[in-house]
Amino acid sequence: MDEKISISAVVPIYNEEKTVGLVLDTLISSNLFSQIICINDGSTDKSLEVLRRYSDKVTIIDLEKNMGKGYALAEGVSRSKSDLVLFLDADFLNLEKIHLEKLIKPILYQETDVVVGLTSDSFLYKKTFSYLSGQRVFFKKDLVPLLPRMKLSRYGVEILLNEAFKNKKIVKVLLKDLGHLTKTKKHHSLKAMRGYLTEGKEIAIELTKNKKIKRFLSKT
Repeated sequence: MDEKISISAVVPIYNEEKTVGLVLDTLISSNLFSQIICINDGSTDKSLEVLRRYSDKVTIIDLEKNMGKGYALAEGVSRSKSDLVLFLDADFLNLEKIHLEKLIKPILYQETDVVVGLTSDSFLYKKTFSYLSGQRVFFKKDLVPLLPRMKLSRYGVEILLNEAFKNKKIVKVLLKDLGHLTKTKKHHSLKAMRGYLTEGKEIAIELTKNKKIKRFLSKT
């Protein structure tokens, strides 16, 4: 790989005490990253306590209250000093270096503008959930103009990024056998349901914003 191109890993964290250490162990063991930036997005569990165990190896941004995924990612990008930025969720159970290499290689070898990682190659997943994947790689310079909007997008940040990069070259890669901890396994059923409803609402809001923007542009 081209050692002249630097890469930052940006990991948003909200109540991921059970898995964030596993994710960081893999990131740290890889030689791909010049920076690992973790954003604690107002977690109410022991996520911050786990993060502090890695304080000599990662940059920690601690947000006192939950600001939403989009805000957390924007803060991470702002602190990045690298050419490329990898967005990576913190709820994976078996992240391996091969998954990271698959995400990075297409953009590192200048084959694409954006990489999106998929955890399944099923028809249903590709048609319904792949556009919400949080595993993405961008050139930092392409993200900087979007930071103000990202900060307001909360869990609709992937929708915003889809729209912003729709005319760019995007490569999707399969992260085979990569499993994550679902909300129902992190929390009791009622709290998990509230979490899914909140995310769904914020995604719908961002979709509505994009439709309004498209209608405005079509009239001008």
